[in-house]
Amino acid sequence: MKAWQGTAFVLAFGTALVIRAADGPTGWTSPAGRDFPVVGGNLANQRYSTLTKITRSNIATLGGAWMVHLEDGKAPATMQATPVVVAGVLFIASGTGNVFAIDAATGAIKWKYQSTAGGTIRGVAAAEGKVFSAQGDTSLIALDQTSGALVWKTKLAERGSTSAPATYYGGLVYLGVAGGESGGRGQFGAYDAKTGKEVWKFWTLPGPGDLGHDTWEGDSWKHGGGPVWTHPAIDPALGMVYIAVGNAGPDNDGTASGGKSFMRLTPRWSLVFTAKHASRPRRSVPHPTAPRAAAKLFS
Repeated sequence: MKAWQGTAFVLAFGTALVIRAADGPTGWTSPAGRDFPVVGGNLANQRYSTLTKITRSNIATLGGAWMVHLEDGKAPATMQATPVVVAGVLFIASGTGNVFAIDAATGAIKWKYQSTAGGTIRGVAAAEGKVFSAQGDTSLIALDQTSGALVWKTKLAERGSTSAPATYYGGLVYLGVAGGESGGRGQFGAYDAKTGKEVWKFWTLPGPGDLGHDTWEGDSWKHGGGPVWTHPAIDPALGMVYIAVGNAGPDNDGTASGGKSFMRLTPRWSLVFTAKHASRPRRSVPHPTAPRAAAKLFS
């Protein structure tokens, strides 16, 4: 197979480790239809829809149906979220971390969850009668899908940020923690959709006893970055979860990055695109693009 092309890190973990996709409905590659319940459209992040009313013959006649200002026209932060749709209701997070339910046919706001944490959130997931969303204070929340009332809130980490879209599958909500530039330690976990309780957590930087820990000097592994900026792809048939891992910490100056290498990961396999100690990179960039899974591999 030819060498992969890309930036930062891509990794996968499977049934040989504790990180495994939960059991759930089959047909994970089925494209979205009337519902678009996760940011990627389906668990493979293929973003394809089977809807057929828009065609090449009528696309030129399309026009705006409605427009709504989510924050009264104010723009305190950037809008980065992909909307999801379930049963005719559109769910989206604003640039301030607030979550909205909107009538997809009319644009009428059905409810608004006022965040106390703020932060730019890149999307939500809707399942089990709840809407799951990250919050700017490194937490994960579940809202009642009908009323927007807070059902539970789980703190994920003390440092970093949670801007990635939550992903739901098989009774679990998957979310990672970012913030390499703030001295955080990257992590990715699964949480019970009913209670918010942590089911498992994977650290992207190896701690004591983990493979590769000896490549980190002192306690640099505690704040060396390796954040998870976006959502995973999930393949239930293989029991695999795929995530993209981002920048080192500090991300602007590599002169303090000692050790033999930038070994960050202990999955089943990984693709690493980074320089080793000898070159001392001066800039390490985030990886905000979600992985995409396909039914075939091409060489």
